[in-house]
Amino acid sequence: MPPHDEHPVNGRTAQAYGPARRFSLWLEQLRACDLSFAEASTLHPDDMGEWQAGVYLLTGCELVWLELGGRVLGERPLQAAVDEIDQPRCWWSSSEEATIRWAAHFWDPSHSGPGFPSQVGHFHFRRWVNACHLYKRTAPTLTTTNRSAR
Repeated sequence: MPPHDEHPVNGRTAQAYGPARRFSLWLEQLRACDLSFAEASTLHPDDMGEWQAGVYLLTGCELVWLELGGRVLGERPLQAAVDEIDQPRCWWSSSEEATIRWAAHFWDPSHSGPGFPSQVGHFHFRRWVNACHLYKRTAPTLTTTNRSAR
């Protein structure tokens, strides 16, 4: 009987571990670059993609986070974003409203169809791309974590 070859199993294990480890490291980088996101992000497990994506979007828009952040942190769902679409408490710019819609969509896809973010600035678009990766729990090939590049 030939010796047992463990190489194929080890190769598959390494492949499965690679993407999860890359995602974990990338998530740590995002948290390090955005303290508001770090505080809110850790309230739910890293595998809760809708939470990570929605919170990342909301924390990237300072006025939105100032208005909704307390409710999000206190209640721990992103229902505050959904409620803000249904009954706005204040006037929002188009990019702020889009940010709220995207966050609500990640939390409750049946509630709002945010569409592709083609009418917002580069900073918010980059946040949206990162949020999509957070939602799918995959690290992007090219990371965009520089918060100051607005």
